[in-house]
Amino acid sequence: MDMPAENKDNRIRVLQLINNMNDGGAERQVVGIVSCLDRERFDPYILNIHYVDSANMRRLEEAGVPTCWVFPGWTVPVRAFNKLTRKTYAAKRILRFVRKEKIDVIHAHLDCLPYLVPIAGGLSGVPILYTCHNEPRVMLPEGGINYDSARFLFGHNRFRMIALHREMEEQLNGLFGTDSTVTVPNGVDTEKFMNIKMSGQEAKKRLGIPVNAFVVGIVARFSQQKNYDFMMEIFGCISERNPDAFLLTVGSGPDKDIVTELINEKIPDGHCLMLEHRTDMPEIYRAMDVFVLPSKYEGMPLVAIEAQASGVVTCLSDRITDAAVISDYAVKSSLSESADSWAETILDAYCRLREKASGKEIPGLEKYSFREQVRRLEDLYEQETKTVHKTDYS
Repeated sequence: MDMPAENKDNRIRVLQLINNMNDGGAERQVVGIVSCLDRERFDPYILNIHYVDSANMRRLEEAGVPTCWVFPGWTVPVRAFNKLTRKTYAAKRILRFVRKEKIDVIHAHLDCLPYLVPIAGGLSGVPILYTCHNEPRVMLPEGGINYDSARFLFGHNRFRMIALHREMEEQLNGLFGTDSTVTVPNGVDTEKFMNIKMSGQEAKKRLGIPVNAFVVGIVARFSQQKNYDFMMEIFGCISERNPDAFLLTVGSGPDKDIVTELINEKIPDGHCLMLEHRTDMPEIYRAMDVFVLPSKYEGMPLVAIEAQASGVVTCLSDRITDAAVISDYAVKSSLSESADSWAETILDAYCRLREKASGKEIPGLEKYSFREQVRRLEDLYEQETKTVHKTDYS
């Protein structure tokens, strides 16, 4: 894990602590944060619990951000060792890194809070921020290890939560009896998604998709949360109405084999393309006619923002926050409705809204940009370091 170390000035050293750099939404946020931080004022670091090879790791390499990890992989023996040591081995490695690099602020993500509890005493002078990347009831269920860890850190450290939208802010404040939660929405590279130099037909041809295909896209991890089994039903109903329907998936995850089997079973050959670990997402969105996300729950799905910024008619489940609807060509449908009803909603939305989606600017889109998100975080990092005595690492 040895690497970095060489801050020759008084920049604020910010550590992003995350499980790994998988190709998920939270991980992409971390890439955006460290890539856009003002390097004249901040010195960014990333520490992963374990390494994974992914498109996000490649993005970090391109950005030249120091990235380290506790474990080189996440094999069964490593997971068993981590459980046997009750995360204390990894926790001590984190504390060693924080001291060696003289970290000023820790910004934790996903399931990393339990690693900070065993070393809470050693972090007494380091502000800890935590972004809740999913619904609080899912990310921090009462009685669960993340919830208990957050409670402990609230009582023993300078600890503050970051919500993705106002409703989540209220939920987190109520859950932990605090008023300190701050809202910082997920950010996307809005300029990149709004200025795609390629037509829809060109984008389809580039991916080997028939240019006359009606492309239904989903960008999501292969997991229960994303509701792929229902997505297959929806696509089947769309195909009954439009034989040129084509499914385009972008993702990876624990249920990949299950989803692949579903696709092989339910979708005819030549009507589906599965992609993963992509760094060319703007061009992939351009190949879509509609974007569908029937998730069972979400925090603030940045893929929904990306799809709308790319000018794609978007259909989201009613379990997704209204804050994700940022254009007048996005619609929501209830998960209590049938797949057939969803298919009708999607096709109707496409017929009614595709002209609106084509080349139209979204008012207020700039507030979802990485730069706006990072500007808010920069203010927060500075605020937190000014209100505590900096740790003396000498």
